[in-house]
Amino acid sequence: MKTLPAFLAVSTLCGVLSTAPSRAADAPVQDVVGTSEVVRVESRVTSNTAGSYYLDKGRAAGIAVGDRVVLYPTGGTTSEGTVRAVSKNTARVELDVGGVGASVGDRVEVVVPRSRLAGDSAPNASKPAGQGTAPDHPAWAHPEENWAPNQPLLAPAFGLSPEEREPRIRGRAYIQAQGTWDNQGGTRTYYSGSLGADATMENPFGQGGSFRIDASVWTRGADADGIDSQSQETRLRLSRFTYEFGGTDDRPTRWQFGRFLQHEFPAFGLLDGVEWNRRLGPHDVVGASVGAMPEPFSDMKSFQDLQAAVFYRHSFDEKRRNRVGFGYQNTWHKGEQDRNLFVADADVRPTNDLSLHSSAWIDHYGSEDVVKDQGFELTEFLVSANWNATSTTGLGATYSNRRIPELLRNEFARYDAAQLDRNVLDRVALYGWWMASTALRFDARVDHWSDQDDSGSNVELGGSLRDVLWNEGELRASVFRADGSFSSGPGFRAQGSKAFGRTYASLGYEFVDYEQKDFTGEQRKLGQHAVFGSLDLPVFADWDLSLTGEKRFGDEQDSYTLSLLMQTHF
Repeated sequence: MKTLPAFLAVSTLCGVLSTAPSRAADAPVQDVVGTSEVVRVESRVTSNTAGSYYLDKGRAAGIAVGDRVVLYPTGGTTSEGTVRAVSKNTARVELDVGGVGASVGDRVEVVVPRSRLAGDSAPNASKPAGQGTAPDHPAWAHPEENWAPNQPLLAPAFGLSPEEREPRIRGRAYIQAQGTWDNQGGTRTYYSGSLGADATMENPFGQGGSFRIDASVWTRGADADGIDSQSQETRLRLSRFTYEFGGTDDRPTRWQFGRFLQHEFPAFGLLDGVEWNRRLGPHDVVGASVGAMPEPFSDMKSFQDLQAAVFYRHSFDEKRRNRVGFGYQNTWHKGEQDRNLFVADADVRPTNDLSLHSSAWIDHYGSEDVVKDQGFELTEFLVSANWNATSTTGLGATYSNRRIPELLRNEFARYDAAQLDRNVLDRVALYGWWMASTALRFDARVDHWSDQDDSGSNVELGGSLRDVLWNEGELRASVFRADGSFSSGPGFRAQGSKAFGRTYASLGYEFVDYEQKDFTGEQRKLGQHAVFGSLDLPVFADWDLSLTGEKRFGDEQDSYTLSLLMQTHF
């Protein structure tokens, strides 16, 4: 009787493989979700800066501001976010409160309404691609207008200018809370919570433009049993407060004021100030910014660090598929000269199936710097490539090199001179994916890293089944091995999910078998387990509730975490 489950499993797998799609070679890899009302547009993370993640697809793939995003980070559970900015071939994503970050090259799925895709190009879920028929178009009801043979068929066409459009508000409001109870070797409690809103008003003053505010009241604290220490803090955090206008076809000059992530060169970070840029024809943009730099901590203190920056960007084609940018930023800390930073980046798309991204940060040190030698130092370099070899397979690679710059600004942990001078981190990753069918997918990734003291690697191989074992659901599983500075060993992770209309549930399990380096006795080998799950469901009229939980147990760990997120979009 033991052969029956194996026979059923093999039969199911063969049935799945036999349904492999025959897409056109240049068709995008898109997976239909549920009823075909939405499409999952697959993308990859090309870089991350100041808490934002940049994708290798944008408006040309049907992605728009406000689209929901699911990130599949290597070595962890999924995270969700929202598209905040879109260009022709890139998009910027911000994670939801409490989201876990992703690495360069990690897979991302953007949920796009099928109706938005040009000509409803995605195939119908119930028919093979190319076998559908277009519906008959009703007779034109609009009276015939004057038309000349030398004019386009649809000319003249008219649209509303930005200042003629009705003011509109969009955004979200949320309540978030999280608690962790750690019972290993005592009792320790950690908790946090926030209440906030992120809203954008378009054309607020009748002059075009938009105003955005992202603000929250948050609190956090910790309590250790048996130790006379209890801490708590509550603050108002203003993450964005900005007004921008211009930058449209009829207004080539763009201005932005307030607190914002710098638009053309996000590498320069958050700014309390003003940014200006101007398009010089279809290929060139120049600009500058000036203001204060909020510290990257919870209180976001500002005005201790000032900056001025200039930049230039050139596109080699009108579609802006191939472009390069150069920028320079000078900073002052409490009135003292601090950082001279040069940044260059490039996006190249030789074909529809191959995309490359690269960026370099170069610091210049002068006589006021005491640790680094005078001259130039490459403090950050990144290059990534993604290739859709066929409509169902793809490969990618990324390499990064990072050094900690010498700064007066309170941004990095304090290092002594020897550590600051020697610090370096190299990382290279190779990854690939194969859509065996519309239901079966495989992913693989290999990472290798090295720093000034050690080196290590991570390997992960996973697969997923969508809408096979159950409708509107997915089963993902992976095996991995991590080799770190202090521990190494294999692991296994599995997670199942299912949608029930607007309700979504998932449940997962992870096991790792670590061998501790330089340990003896019972602590030399550690078997650790984790069970985690989530439940998303609608509540009230327009509010959604997300509940997540995690229980960690096994050798040297005994803890659980519960979190709640309730939000509404408007």
